[in-house]
Amino acid sequence: MTYFEGVADMLEVPALAVRDKPGWIGGQLVWGSMIDPSQEDRWQPLTG
Repeated sequence: MTYFEGVADMLEVPALAVRDKPGWIGGQLVWGSMIDPSQEDRWQPLTG
């Protein structure tokens, strides 16, 4: 599996994301590990 196939799978089925979780902040896709602590309360997990 290539990196991009893995990312696509995680976006289609978020439960597959074991290392990092996709989510939203203000309509933008962000990965949980990349958010600033000041934005944690705005982060919403992606549900699939």
